[in-house]
Amino acid sequence: MSSFHITWDWLNCSTTATPSVTALYLSGYDPSGSLPDFSSVDALVTIDMHNNSLNGPIPDFLGTLPKLKTL
Repeated sequence: MSSFHITWDWLNCSTTATPSVTALYLSGYDPSGSLPDFSSVDALVTIDMHNNSLNGPIPDFLGTLPKLKTL
């Protein structure tokens, strides 16, 4: 069985048998507009969105992410 590893500076994933996205590091990428609904990414522990051009209300789904510790 072969495997490969892809690394992105803005994304961390778990190394479990079924990998999950655990962190989004969006600072420095200047995201703009409203925050999309990523409530299905329920393994998120960290979301870093400082220094951005996002606008609109803070989405309710951020309060429902069960493992989120740092926003």
